[in-house]
Amino acid sequence: MNGIINVVKPPNMTSQDVVSYLRGLLGERRIGHGGTLDPGAAGVLPVFLGKSTRLCEYSIGGDKEYLGEISFGKSTDTQDSYGNVIASGDCTVTKAMVQQAFSSLTGEISQQVPMYSAIKVGGQKLYQIARKGKSVDAPVRKVTIHRLKVLSQTGENKFLFSVLCSKGTYVRTLCTDAAALLGCCGHLSFLLRTRVGIFGLSDGCTLNEIRSAKENGTLRDLILPPDGAVQHLTAMDLKNKARRFLLNGAAANVNFIKGSIPKEGELCRIYINGEFAGLGSVTADGVRMNKLLMEEHHESMG
Repeated sequence: MNGIINVVKPPNMTSQDVVSYLRGLLGERRIGHGGTLDPGAAGVLPVFLGKSTRLCEYSIGGDKEYLGEISFGKSTDTQDSYGNVIASGDCTVTKAMVQQAFSSLTGEISQQVPMYSAIKVGGQKLYQIARKGKSVDAPVRKVTIHRLKVLSQTGENKFLFSVLCSKGTYVRTLCTDAAALLGCCGHLSFLLRTRVGIFGLSDGCTLNEIRSAKENGTLRDLILPPDGAVQHLTAMDLKNKARRFLLNGAAANVNFIKGSIPKEGELCRIYINGEFAGLGSVTADGVRMNKLLMEEHHESMG
């Protein structure tokens, strides 16, 4: 079993819960996911099977798209509706005001990682520190918000919005920061991830659909090619002569590259005569694989 299933994660389930469920259902030990979703969030969660799990760490490099709801009047310790209320206050917010705040958060911004997150500081995950009632200086990192737009008002001081952002963005922190810009309390009250790279919500499968496919013998129809998760990387196609070198862990001559040669050190999707082999790069001594997925029995002459 090798490839990717575009899973639609339900709310109230961790990303790791999805992995554990599928391990039991499919009888496959090697399963991982790309891009953690908060337990309360739903939506696209690419799940990797078999050798494809070698690509998990590289799959989260692409942009992500979400639908969310921001609610004003209360702030929580987790920045979403699942946390404890830590501040509240009356406020009247309009769609135009929210969009103005969102516009200030568009482009490359500095975002402080929330305390309730899995990022480690001093060897401990931040949420573990927070649950002990302690606080530390959470790291600040650069993220890019390509688009942040209010779509409609869903209730009193509640607004539906869409966001297209880079990896590592915390949408709930965007809501907290937007509320602060307006001098209000606020939190993320709903989150649905609609896209991760090429994986869209409309093409996703629920856990029930995956179970039915397993029972009906049609599971193979749901498994997508592994290179779909790394489309944000440059493609490098090699002649068939490179096959035996790469399969044996050796460098392949750059003359085997079809087309232009990528810059040295750039991680690329490697293909041999159009067949996905894994990830690799051009080095001083030729093309070398970083992650090999191609099986030896695929080797052929010519």
